[in-house]
Amino acid sequence: MEYSEQVYEFIRNILPIRKSHAILLCGSSFELPVKYAISNATDLDTMYISTDICALPVNVSAPRTFQGETLVVNTEGTHQGFARLYSTDCKRLYRRQTTILDDHFANGPALTVSMMNDSTFTFFVHSIRQHTDSSLCCLLKSLLEMKIDKVFAIYCPSWPSEADEWKTRRRPSGWPPSEVIHQVVDGGCHLVAKPHQSSPEDDSQWRFSFSQAEVILIHSWTDMQKYVYHVLRLIKSEVVKRCGRSDEAVLCTYFFKTLMLWECERKPKEFWNDENFEKSVGVLLSTMIEWLIDGCCPNYFIPKNNMIGAANERVDYSREIQLLLTYTKSRVLLISAIWPKPCHKTMIDVDVPNNVLQQFNLRLARDNLLNPVYPKTTAHLLKQFISKHSALRCRASYLYSGIMSHLQFMKTRCPIRRYVMKQEALDYFQSSLMKIRGERSKLFLSIDESIYECLERLSRTTPIQWNLIRYSRGRYTRCYSRQVESEDDDKDTMKSDASIGNLNTSVKRILQNIFANIDDKASTSAIVVSLVYLANFYYTALRDYEKVSALCDTIIHFPVGFLKGVNTSFCERAFTIFITNELSAIFDDNFRTVLGLVTLHQHIVDPVKGSSAILIRICPARYRMYLKIQCKRWEGVEDVSEIKRNFKRMHPFKVYYDTFEPLSEVFMSAVLHASHCQY
Repeated sequence: MEYSEQVYEFIRNILPIRKSHAILLCGSSFELPVKYAISNATDLDTMYISTDICALPVNVSAPRTFQGETLVVNTEGTHQGFARLYSTDCKRLYRRQTTILDDHFANGPALTVSMMNDSTFTFFVHSIRQHTDSSLCCLLKSLLEMKIDKVFAIYCPSWPSEADEWKTRRRPSGWPPSEVIHQVVDGGCHLVAKPHQSSPEDDSQWRFSFSQAEVILIHSWTDMQKYVYHVLRLIKSEVVKRCGRSDEAVLCTYFFKTLMLWECERKPKEFWNDENFEKSVGVLLSTMIEWLIDGCCPNYFIPKNNMIGAANERVDYSREIQLLLTYTKSRVLLISAIWPKPCHKTMIDVDVPNNVLQQFNLRLARDNLLNPVYPKTTAHLLKQFISKHSALRCRASYLYSGIMSHLQFMKTRCPIRRYVMKQEALDYFQSSLMKIRGERSKLFLSIDESIYECLERLSRTTPIQWNLIRYSRGRYTRCYSRQVESEDDDKDTMKSDASIGNLNTSVKRILQNIFANIDDKASTSAIVVSLVYLANFYYTALRDYEKVSALCDTIIHFPVGFLKGVNTSFCERAFTIFITNELSAIFDDNFRTVLGLVTLHQHIVDPVKGSSAILIRICPARYRMYLKIQCKRWEGVEDVSEIKRNFKRMHPFKVYYDTFEPLSEVFMSAVLHASHCQY
């Protein structure tokens, strides 16, 4: 195997991409262009999807690549749009309490948390205040105060039979086109732990969720359709505010989204022309009023599911209806004047330090963020990490060389050879800790695009590709509607209203200020794993326990400043320490003992693979704790209870571990027990 291939394999091993859950960002904040999300901010909807569980109709097999628990979907005896989940033998009912903590359901199916903690909030507000006018500062500050609704979901890779009608229904407008329909159906759906309104205490019911399908469908809308939906959302927000009961208002955004999806199918293309804007909004509002009067809001995918349903019996809609009737043509024009539809798509060019770009992309990959609009986004991110021009590969090359020198040091008995290997290992480890100053990349973003479209741009942004991005017409034609060809084309395309131009300028300045502030700290996650490997070298090779203890203390204090409260957990988990039979010599006797037992078990269970398949990833934070415990023992300090109490590390989202973490905890607990037996 060539050296470059070895480094590539090393990077793959320290990047624990597979996790026990995937994240789907859904709701209006991610479906619509950024400028619409800013002007009418709502809570962020985040769906946590288990990667170890899938739900399927009876007699349907799981995908070949799936490894985990399979559940059976049963809709008998449930309301339309709801189901129950059973084990494959149909004997065990799968209830929501069996999957996650009870407090997750204190106020419905979502766990609501603040988007940012105090330290990060202060930093971002400081960045905003420096480069924006007071009105925009207040607007963006309100965005930072938004909440995140985290919802647990189970993936159903097979399109539900209850929604089969959606695939073939008659669509007078020709929307959505056949390729979009196929993309939606192939993506399946999800089930969230939400019972029907008539039985709120039934913890065995799961509601079909088509959030992923909605993201795909809304991204296929025209600019005018998105703008009409944005205006309807603004009207809804005004109505709810005037009703004075935002928490209990029946008129929810999802009703208007459902209305838009239905009417995009039914109304001809002329209905969505710019000159028909006021008339179109009036027609849509009239339809919504009819729905409220009739107490019927048919689900777009399962029409028999009336989403108003039981709520119609106990809620008076008269106030909402009266307020909707006040939105005459003149009032709609007033709203459109305050938030006009931009005539041209505008682009923001931002200089991004490569360290920041890499850290951001690393976080997207580590959090297993799904992009239903551009499914290959994660693949693009992984390609960046292993690119020979990436800062990560540069640092990983030094780290890999240091580990190999450490391995040679442990295997040789020649004093001269050991001295040479010691110096080489220290040089390589120190090089992996050095700040790597890469080039700054030109990043093109647009507030006229959605978050998902911006993330796709970001995932494709690498230093070696910028000439292609800026001057090549063909490479990004499929992904982006706007091409950057020449200065004249830029001038024509970037014409817009003055208000939009000011917003673009402010957003650009905010981004540049944020990037400048975090540039020095962006490589922290890679430095943490290098420090742990260096501490391990001093521990097993040089047996300098005082130095090991000092390095462990250094890791504890990473990162410094305002990012400490935010990034500590991420930095400790961004990369892993991994152990294989080939690398066992660089670890202590306790590790080799436990690894030997794992290898023996593997050989008995699967003699074909034998020991070649043994690769155990260890959380750097947990290994750092282990080293600290060992150093305390060598110093004669027996009381390490405080460190042991923190030995069990939880993922920030309750039980949502990285996949490797439960195994890491068991392995490291066995190692710690083995070390205790020696004393």
